[in-house]
Amino acid sequence: DARPPVLRATILILIVCAARMMGRRALSFNSLAAAAIVVLLWSPAELFQTGTQLSFLAVATLACCGPLLVPKEPDDPLKRLIVQSRPWPLRVLLNIAGWFWRLWLTSALIWLVALPLVMYRFHLFSPVAVLLNPLLWIPIAVALFSGFGVLILGWLPPAGAICGWICGTSLTCIESLIEWGQGLSGGYLWAPGPPLWFVLAFYAGLALCIAFPKFRPPRRWCVAALTLSLAVALGASYPNSSWSPSSNNQQLACTFLAVGHGTSVVVELPDGRTLLYDAGSMGPPAVPARSIAGFLWSRGITHVDAVVISHADADHYNALPELLERVSAGVVYVSPLMFDSSTPALEKLRESIESAGVPIVEVWSGDRLQAGDSVHIELLHPPRRGVIGSDNANSIVLQIDYDGRRILLPGDLETPGLEDVLAEAPLDSDVAMAPHHGSARSNPQGFAAWSTPEFVIISGGHGRNLDAVKAAFRNAGAEVFHTEEDGAVRVTITPNALTVKSWRHNPWPP
Repeated sequence: DARPPVLRATILILIVCAARMMGRRALSFNSLAAAAIVVLLWSPAELFQTGTQLSFLAVATLACCGPLLVPKEPDDPLKRLIVQSRPWPLRVLLNIAGWFWRLWLTSALIWLVALPLVMYRFHLFSPVAVLLNPLLWIPIAVALFSGFGVLILGWLPPAGAICGWICGTSLTCIESLIEWGQGLSGGYLWAPGPPLWFVLAFYAGLALCIAFPKFRPPRRWCVAALTLSLAVALGASYPNSSWSPSSNNQQLACTFLAVGHGTSVVVELPDGRTLLYDAGSMGPPAVPARSIAGFLWSRGITHVDAVVISHADADHYNALPELLERVSAGVVYVSPLMFDSSTPALEKLRESIESAGVPIVEVWSGDRLQAGDSVHIELLHPPRRGVIGSDNANSIVLQIDYDGRRILLPGDLETPGLEDVLAEAPLDSDVAMAPHHGSARSNPQGFAAWSTPEFVIISGGHGRNLDAVKAAFRNAGAEVFHTEEDGAVRVTITPNALTVKSWRHNPWPP
């Protein structure tokens, strides 16, 4: 389908073949530049795709390091004679050892050069790749050639079947090696990634070294500079908590992330601690996990002090198992009814929390969460024994008070739990999340009259007509935001001020 790596490889091969036919030399970087021009003319947007960047970066590394990777005959005639006079078994072993050494060196160089970009784009540091890549090259090569054999000999049943079996076995071997590497302790780590300025400076420095070889320092200095740069990149991925934007002792920030039909709210407390209310969405859990982790890392947050799971619906917790692989957590708060029903999803949730070494603590109405002297966080619902009804009716309702301002997080609260909450004295709030993603079953008129919010945030996806619900909140005097339409919504409370911004229409600085 003319994907950039395929297009790049095809152009390079054509250039090399044309140069051979004309008796000329195909210069590596000129050929690579020509391939880049064709790719950009074909699809200019590919310049910003990580796959395209990594593809050209890997080939540029091979072109630059070619002299280190190609075996050479000794220049000294005496050394050549010594090599030729060795017994043939020894020569074979030395050739095999040299081949494996060059294979490992090639993989290691590409891994080192691509590491800042991989960490920046994928937030992944995987030292196990240095070990796995040389082992994977052999089955990858066998799979490529045998797969090509299927294309050529598929019409011939015995030959096509044999090539297919070889190709399938090679692919199985590749998957097994990757699964083995993934299971190694310390084989890979999730990391926030270096800042963009470092990535740009790193590759600009490499480009200058290639463009001006006369000013290039000795090889030892190059290796030392590369190692030091990568150490800085890894160190910059874990900012000190005192640098974190969340550690403003005069500010409380509450961010409603856009995770589709689901909920995830990040509360950054004035004392630098972080609370996460729900972490889930409909669909594959990896998607919201990446979004939540990406936002936390952008704020310099690598540890969440507390996680509150409102209730036992998957779209409120299914991202947590994968998220706990990326960031650490201090405690997970749940209602006493959270694990009453046994489902595979809930069992996986419990196992992932326990395997991460995070304690699970049950909380109910009247409990208060530790949030420093200036912040008051209280549970309004459910009671210890719960209410008769669905999981939604027993959602944890969280009230956050700071500097005379109030935020309400009601989860998927609905009948009969909603009636229990509305039966209490009216609670004047500044910001409220619409119960149950803005569902009409959550009695928006009654909830708005009881809580009188100035701002209402609907955390939900597309496909639902919420015009009537939005109108009900607006008629009550509230300004309504919808994460599907407005993107992430950030509420900031500072002394004597409350601001609400949406990422799509009024983005805040990272």
